[in-house]
Amino acid sequence: MKMKFVFGAIIALVSFAVSAAPQSGSTSIPEFGSSQASVSKALDLATHIAVSMYSPGMVNSSNSTQTVWGYSTGTVLDVIGSLSNASLLEIDIAGTNDWVSMSAWLTSDKGSNGEIYYLFGGGSSGKLELDSSGNWRLPAQMFNFDLYLAWEIPLSGVSNVVSARIKLGDSNSGETFQDIWLRVENGVPLWLPYYAGANGYVELVFADGSTAIYSLEDASREYPITVSGLPKVKIAGLIPLAKDTNSASVVVNANGNYGDTPPLFLEEVTAPRWIEMSAKTTDGQVATGFWVRKTKDSDWTWFPANGASSVWVSLPEAGNWYIVPYWEKFGHPLFYNYWYGGGRTQVSPM
Repeated sequence: MKMKFVFGAIIALVSFAVSAAPQSGSTSIPEFGSSQASVSKALDLATHIAVSMYSPGMVNSSNSTQTVWGYSTGTVLDVIGSLSNASLLEIDIAGTNDWVSMSAWLTSDKGSNGEIYYLFGGGSSGKLELDSSGNWRLPAQMFNFDLYLAWEIPLSGVSNVVSARIKLGDSNSGETFQDIWLRVENGVPLWLPYYAGANGYVELVFADGSTAIYSLEDASREYPITVSGLPKVKIAGLIPLAKDTNSASVVVNANGNYGDTPPLFLEEVTAPRWIEMSAKTTDGQVATGFWVRKTKDSDWTWFPANGASSVWVSLPEAGNWYIVPYWEKFGHPLFYNYWYGGGRTQVSPM
């Protein structure tokens, strides 16, 4: 048995009572600190309302009125009221056991670039029931439901933005722990009201290269603290020797603690020179020899200790030289503390 159902599109929306502080230039953006401020801005943008009805048991859909639209440039109450001039929703249902759903949504008017924003949405569902006259109808409560703010809405009053992100902070320590990037369409960020009032900041980067930062707690404009400085770095284990040094020695940890670094000498000489080198561990093991190589060259030269406590190594020409002590029976004399970076990079040194 096929039944026709005609329903008037009358929807009761929740009353939105919003009190938001006005924007004063760019000193604050209330939407960042209050979800209700986001509601009020979205209500200002709403010009269209659509209502629809659907059922899995729907038949003859080509002749039904499944969706109707209303339009107004007044307040949101005017937009909702515009449905009184719309056609009634009408669908045909083959049986009485299927669910019927109703939904509604508010959208913005079409922007200069053709964009239309979904602002609010909601719906209800139910099954047919018999009334006192033996007629099938939908439950009365299906016709009253609330519309809720969309997950993301355009941040009205803000333009020429090229990127935007939320820098979310830990609620206890306040430390930033996550970046949440906002979509930007035609210079307008799409704000996520869910994060209004959270711990953290919103960063807006504009087309002219400027940046604005706003607190999520009170929506006020914040100004970053500038810190500066240059670190003093050195290569772990590298021992630079004074120019034209005649001798050098080193004592290394025999226990091989993690984080200790094997020694490597670097010396500059202005003429050919012999240098007396000695190296031993804290438990008295003497280096069995030294490897020597001029910087930028590939060839190494070995100078054995032959049981002596020191070794004379030759630096046969002017330049910079590496000198590496070696322990034949020391096993792993030290655990090198590697930095787990490296490899190919796209960062230019200049």
